[in-house]
Amino acid sequence: MAARFDARALLLAAWLVNTQALLLAAWLVHTAAALKPITIHARALAATEHRVIRDTCERLGYAADVVAVAGEERAAILVDCDAEDDEPLVFGVMESLDALGGASALVAPWRGSADEDSYAGALRDHVERFELRKRVAVDATSTWDPKVVSPVAHVEIDGAVDDDGEFDVSRLVVLDGLVDEPLRRDLLGLLGDSGDGRCDPDPSVWTKDLYTELVLDAAGNEVPPPPGAKACWGLDGDHLLALCDEDTVPRPILELQTRLTKYLDPSITLCRVPPACLGDDILPIAANAPQHRDGSDAFDWHIDGDPAQHPPSPWTDAFGFHGNRRRGKPRFISCLVYLPAIWETAWGAPTRYVDPPTNEIFEVSPRPGRVAIDSVERQECFFA
Repeated sequence: MAARFDARALLLAAWLVNTQALLLAAWLVHTAAALKPITIHARALAATEHRVIRDTCERLGYAADVVAVAGEERAAILVDCDAEDDEPLVFGVMESLDALGGASALVAPWRGSADEDSYAGALRDHVERFELRKRVAVDATSTWDPKVVSPVAHVEIDGAVDDDGEFDVSRLVVLDGLVDEPLRRDLLGLLGDSGDGRCDPDPSVWTKDLYTELVLDAAGNEVPPPPGAKACWGLDGDHLLALCDEDTVPRPILELQTRLTKYLDPSITLCRVPPACLGDDILPIAANAPQHRDGSDAFDWHIDGDPAQHPPSPWTDAFGFHGNRRRGKPRFISCLVYLPAIWETAWGAPTRYVDPPTNEIFEVSPRPGRVAIDSVERQECFFA
């Protein structure tokens, strides 16, 4: 009797173990079936990146079929994904690739027709979604004639061979007449009570010591800002935001954008630098008032908007890190407008542009309404 009992106990135990195995197997099959299938077109990505994409998708509930497609631009295109519904997946893949520390890559959803190139479609949608190529507003009724502009200088400096093996130069154009006296007066009127330029800026709208950026050394440690970094007056936040308002563009700003658009090549799409490029804290319009009393050593060379040094962002996802003026990539330019009503020669204060290969310097003397358009390294300072 005891033997029969032991046998039955063993059979029962075996059945329980077997049942658990069946239940476990069924659970595994059910889990695998719950993963949402997705196809990802991988362009110019390494095998390690393919694996990271698959692992990230599985962690987020997707079974990814990573398909290598031809193309030079690095990208992971999430086929038939929705920008909103599948947002965690998009950002998950993006963050996983960024963590590898490689070159930037476009990670974007795409829902297009079978005969459309997935990268071209995803890039177009990405640029539109983040407003990376938003044309500036203009006055369609403007009768201003660009023929009234008088070029003062056209300078080419900083010649060098770029990454594509082509000789490249930085350009500077100095113009009189683009900003005439009425527009100069209206633009200056946006900046408070300007007086005659001999006194301090209007304290109701201008603030001293607006320098807030962290300065890091080569090891990433915070160091004091450079001499003179706090010397310049700057327009306060509310007034500066009003200048940058694209829903209700101040009339003088609209007129300036209109004239720049008319003067430049018609094939150019003129845009402001979008928030998705450098962040919400970096505005596309600045108003500065350096002073003679701070001395010439208070100011130093700087480059505006070098796309090779931008932080990772939707902008670099779309266009990568590249030298300015590279063929087929957006070009960053600065437009400097001199707004004082008068400028005496004795005051000096030229804006200086350096040619790094030779260390030669080209100077632009201020003049009411003068405009300098550049994509080069410059120094703004005052001399007695």
